[in-house]
Amino acid sequence: MQILTIEELLRATEWDVVLPETSALVGRDVRVKIRRMARAEYFSLLPPLPAEAVEWPVAEFAERELAWLATLMPEALAARRAALRESLYEIVALGVVDPPMTPADAKRLGDDAVLLKTEILMRSGILTPEATKETGPDPAPSSEEAGARAA
Repeated sequence: MQILTIEELLRATEWDVVLPETSALVGRDVRVKIRRMARAEYFSLLPPLPAEAVEWPVAEFAERELAWLATLMPEALAARRAALRESLYEIVALGVVDPPMTPADAKRLGDDAVLLKTEILMRSGILTPEATKETGPDPAPSSEEAGARAA
């Protein structure tokens, strides 16, 4: 058995992603380097679920979450939506390693930020290709993923 080197770790957990919209804006192909993200890191960026969510069966998770969301006051629901929107940019800022980015930088990427979030989550094993086919390019966590988050 050999000790893992940092070079091996970087090669195994970093990928280049082309930014199509930004490339069109600047007139040349541009890319960024992204890294793998831990599930705990990802879920910590999302708004919290109710405490009882830890007891929700995975098969019923989506239905129960929708029922819970329906009980929120309009202000609380708006705040939750805003937090989810901002989490997109936080995920991109944490997942892009070169060039280093802040959430404000990630916002400048426009729809390329959605592409990067999807790539980061897929390459991290958090999001499956099937989920992106079902929900489009900026999916919310699936019921199974959300159930894992609550556990």
